[in-house]
Amino acid sequence: METPDWYKKREELVAHFRKGDIAGAKREELEWFMVVLANTPSRAANTAEATHAKHESETRLFADIIQHLLVVRVAEELHGKSHNLSVWALVVAVAAALFALGAVVSAERLVRVESTKASQSGEAPTTSIRPPRALLPLQS
Repeated sequence: METPDWYKKREELVAHFRKGDIAGAKREELEWFMVVLANTPSRAANTAEATHAKHESETRLFADIIQHLLVVRVAEELHGKSHNLSVWALVVAVAAALFALGAVVSAERLVRVESTKASQSGEAPTTSIRPPRALLPLQS
């Protein structure tokens, strides 16, 4: 793997900032820009100290802006994932409600059929709906 020319990559990054299209960069691009900033050394080794200070302050400024944009991108991704999970939870809740409704309707039909059979034969109905024993108070 060939090492990129970090100075050239930094110039491209500065061009993105000047054009203003840094705000529309994707998460992967922003992560790459942070790598570029971290790997671009100052050319101030044999130049004035002021140039080095400018390089450092520019790097901090770019890093702060890119960090903020990364936080926004990650929040957007997490929002999308939570939205999808919410939709699935709603689907499961509606399915459970429909299943419960179906069970109630089936039980009512069963009671109606049994009471109709019992009334036609003259017997007392044998089907009764009672709460489960666990819900009844304890009898002593």
